[in-house]
Formats: sequence, structure tokens, C-alpha cells
Amino acid sequence: SIDFSWRVSGLLIFQNMNQLSLVACFWFLSSSVLGFAPFASTNRAIRPTSLQASSSETNELFKAGLLANLEDEAAALASKKIRSVKDLGWNAPAKRRGNTRPRHWAFGGAGEKAVQDKPNYDPESPMCVEKWLSLPDFYAVVNDDTAVADTIFVALAKGGAYIERDVAEDVIAKWRPGGGSTSGGAFGRRGGGSAGFDEAAFLKTVSDGRRDFLLGWAAFLGITGVAVAGIVFPTNPLQLALVDLLESVTQTDAKMAALAASKAASGL
Repeated sequence: SIDFSWRVSGLLIFQNMNQLSLVACFWFLSSSVLGFAPFASTNRAIRPTSLQASSSETNELFKAGLLANLEDEAAALASKKIRSVKDLGWNAPAKRRGNTRPRHWAFGGAGEKAVQDKPNYDPESPMCVEKWLSLPDFYAVVNDDTAVADTIFVALAKGGAYIERDVAEDVIAKWRPGGGSTSGGAFGRRGGGSAGFDEAAFLKTVSDGRRDFLLGWAAFLGITGVAVAGIVFPTNPLQLALVDLLESVTQTDAKMAALAASKAASGL
């Protein structure tokens, strides 16, 4: 049958794809190590605030502020610069949320265009979706392009390469349970309170964002590792298990096709 032929062809391709996998793997690894797209963030030059990223940008690996130990500085900056989504550039009434989510940094996020930069985006349409905020534009908002800003960004973006308005609203609401009041000291009331900036809640959102960031990279490295293992050790147990699975599927299809042909012949 045609289905059986396709499955056999798939098995042959799978068993002879090592050279193609090698080329793809080297490309992915070099992209990650050298900081090229799709894994790198945009440059650290501060530009005027907008909700659109410039295309004339150099690339640098986004690290989410990890290992910088600047959480206290990030909390101070967030308490000073961000009281609501209006401070991030969303001043108009909220538009609907689209079906497309920003990509994770590990899976091409840096090379993805913001939703407002994609074809057919019409802000005057009643069906228009909300804009996204890019990393370079976030740097301009907080007037900082260091690991301090990266720490805040990952809390708002949840591992993605862009900040979405509704996600940012939920996160900021946790930072400011009192609705944006700044009473209670430099950071507001540490650990909670009805007003001010909740530093403990801020640190929790940073931790959650970094978790999503690291899980995405772990998934990418796991997929890459399987590909590398198939190249370096083509007889590794996982590779052999995949081959056995495909063979069992094709053998089952062959038996079913033979049985169907036998029934058809007996019916004649």
C-alpha cells in the first residue's frame, strides 16, 4: 500500500540521515556558542522607547541575569521604573491576546519578529492583537542594559524573547498588591503588605521566569544531545530503540496489508 511504502521510505531515511544530522547539529551548536541567531539576544544599545525592535542589531547571548547576583539592584530598579504596564509603553486600552506566543530564546526567540512587525498587522482592525515588548525596547524603558535589566525582563517574559501585556499585568500585580503605591521604604514592604513594592514577590517571579528560561534550554540541549548521540554512537540504545519501533510499525503495516489482500482474494 501507499502508506506502507511511505513508512518503509521513512525507515530508510531515518537509518541514513547521519550526515544531514551532523551538519544540522554543528550549525545549532555553533549558533549557540558564537551567539548568532536564533539563540542570541539583541544588542545592548539604549534606543528611544517604542514597541518595535530595530532590525539593525548585533547579537549577544541573553543570560537572564543568571550568576550576576544582582537581584537586589533589579528590585530597586523595578520599584522605581515599573508601576504598571503604562510604564512599559502600553497606554491604550488593551487589545485581544492572539493565538501566537513569543518563542523561547532557545528555540529561535531572538530571530523572531514581534507580532506587530509581522505581515498583515493592522492596529486599526477590531481583531488586532496586542503588541509585544522587545528586549532592546525594555532596556530603553528602564534606561539600563545590564544584567540588572535582564533579571527584570525574565520575570516579565517568562522565558520568552518578548513581553506580553497580559503576562506583564499579572506579574506587576504581584509586585504591587496595593495597586502601584510606593509607600513603605525603598522597595515598599518587604515580604508583602497592602501597598508598596513587594520585593519577595518580585524575587519569586524572577525565580519562576528563570525556571522557564532554563527548562527551555534544557529541552533544547536534550534534543541536541540525542542528535549528537545518534551521530557519535549510532548503535546507542535510544537510537536502536527508535529503529526497532519503526521496524515494528512497518512490519505491522505489512501484515495488515497482506491480511487485507488475502481477505480480498478470498472474497473474489
